[in-house]
Amino acid sequence: MVFLPSEGRRDPERAAAARRQRERFARDIGDEVGRAWAHEPRRPRRKFTVGTGIILVLFAGFGAFPLIFGDGSGGLIKADCDVPGVRLGTDDVAPGGSFSWQAAGPEAGPYLVTIDARAVTEDASGAVRPTGGRVLAGPTDLSGCRSAAALSTAPEASGVHEVTVFRRTAGRWERAAAAPLTVS
Repeated sequence: MVFLPSEGRRDPERAAAARRQRERFARDIGDEVGRAWAHEPRRPRRKFTVGTGIILVLFAGFGAFPLIFGDGSGGLIKADCDVPGVRLGTDDVAPGGSFSWQAAGPEAGPYLVTIDARAVTEDASGAVRPTGGRVLAGPTDLSGCRSAAALSTAPEASGVHEVTVFRRTAGRWERAAAAPLTVS
């Protein structure tokens, strides 16, 4: 095991040797200012600088305070027991890429989340089929007035697509909310 001297317990002979070496080097290259500085003792670096203070203030402003004073609801959309809604994690995604979504609304459902569906029909056996799109989730109820955030695959076709939430009321499926998704 090797013990290296710390800054506080530096060997005075080694410090003098280092000073002489700095002086010789400054003399060899003709650096008069360096020769003058060779006789100055080296000050240890301060650990707290102005840059450290600026970084600390930026962290507090952009990171810590929003976390502390945030409402802590998390997710993409706040729980709303009155008005159905849907929110996407990103509005722009690559073809076939992943995007996140979350729906909110009254707990009474059921709800169906689709992409590019104009309408939803239900046959006699109770199977739900979207017209012109595909189902992302459901039929399901929204416990706590909001669904869990989910990850889905975007369509392969470029353009603007629509993520739609349908709600079953009075024996039929009605469009409750929608959000655009740009695939490019």
